[in-house]
Amino acid sequence: MIRTIKGGVTAAKGFCAASTAAGIKYQNRQDMAMIYSEVPCAVAGTFTTNLVKAAPVKWDQKIVYETKKAQAVVINAGIANACTGEEGMRYCRQTAEKVGELLPVPKEQVLVASTGVIGMQLPMERICAGIEAMVPTLSGGIESGHAAAQAIMTTDTHEKEIAVEVMLGGVPVTIGGMCKGSGMIHPNMCTMLSFVTTDAAITQPLLLEALQADVDAAQQKLESSGTGKGGGSSRSSARSGGKKTSLSSAASESLERTMNRYLGKGDTRQVKKLFMQYRDRMTPLQLRRFEKLLGQNNIPMTE
Repeated sequence: MIRTIKGGVTAAKGFCAASTAAGIKYQNRQDMAMIYSEVPCAVAGTFTTNLVKAAPVKWDQKIVYETKKAQAVVINAGIANACTGEEGMRYCRQTAEKVGELLPVPKEQVLVASTGVIGMQLPMERICAGIEAMVPTLSGGIESGHAAAQAIMTTDTHEKEIAVEVMLGGVPVTIGGMCKGSGMIHPNMCTMLSFVTTDAAITQPLLLEALQADVDAAQQKLESSGTGKGGGSSRSSARSGGKKTSLSSAASESLERTMNRYLGKGDTRQVKKLFMQYRDRMTPLQLRRFEKLLGQNNIPMTE
């Protein structure tokens, strides 16, 4: 049984968070956050499939696939450190080294993440000052996790965090998380950022497998405008209970053609009506395909 509890990334035992207003781009608001573990953790990650990857993505991929352990995460909002060349990679290293000066963490165990304007270089003096301000305020309290979730927002209208407790082998385990991104999920996570912590005893290979399965089954079902502009996003799950007959492949293809005809006419009302009529008969693969079709056209998938 999964029970939702209060909190976010600091809900799991041994995790702290902090945030600060570093003035990277925004004024008079928090724009940097840090997550810190009291001990080195097994680390897993899923990353954009785009051929062009921001410097923090490349830095974090090396940690996930080679170091396989992490103890700190530094996130800034305002500038994405994307399309920044060798300077961008150097700034990732400098960020990690700054954390290592203030905490007992090797730079190879410091993940970095940036979100915001593409093509601008990070103001490293402000990044370093932000790290210096956050380290003394690291706390495992719920408020610190909440403030961190607020600090990483860009176009988001509100902070996004959650924590749950589940029994595994008779032992209570806590999972906490926060994320940011509004109209930033298509395709394949695009520019959204999410961070998950847990006090479960789990190996790195199993953690990688579990995270990938979760992303495939959940996060990548969230689709919004394919243009990358802001727009509503929706989430839907197949209902269960009672007998049902699945759509055949031919019926599914016919339904998709009909939906596309209505889309061509701008009649989104009929598209939604067809989806609501047939979704309980869709296989998981069919459901995901139609969710993507509706999501890309900003059609809500709720009653």
